[in-house]
Amino acid sequence: MAKTSRVFQQAQDLHDDDTALEQQLVEALDTFRRLVWLAADDGEITPAELAEINGGIDALRAKALKSLDHNRVVASLLCCEAGRLDPQAAKTRQRLPALSLLEAPEPEEDWAA
Repeated sequence: MAKTSRVFQQAQDLHDDDTALEQQLVEALDTFRRLVWLAADDGEITPAELAEINGGIDALRAKALKSLDHNRVVASLLCCEAGRLDPQAAKTRQRLPALSLLEAPEPEEDWAA
């Protein structure tokens, strides 16, 4: 039982680290977006450039958040393996919520892009 609790705590620690990183990333991107909007308001950036920059920010944000979600899933699966836990068990999924991300298969993407 102690080993299982330790495994869950390790997964929670990893999740908390990723959550903190996610918050920092989102704050940095939001700050950058505000700076770009200010530049656009001053006429330093054209509407077309603003749209392109906003699209790039949104794409970067989506990729980073997806990567952090993958980290959470991998950490949870490693904890399941270390604790010999069934990742399909309701109790395990309750304590390791990132495992719910496994249920929806994602379309293949070109990682070279």
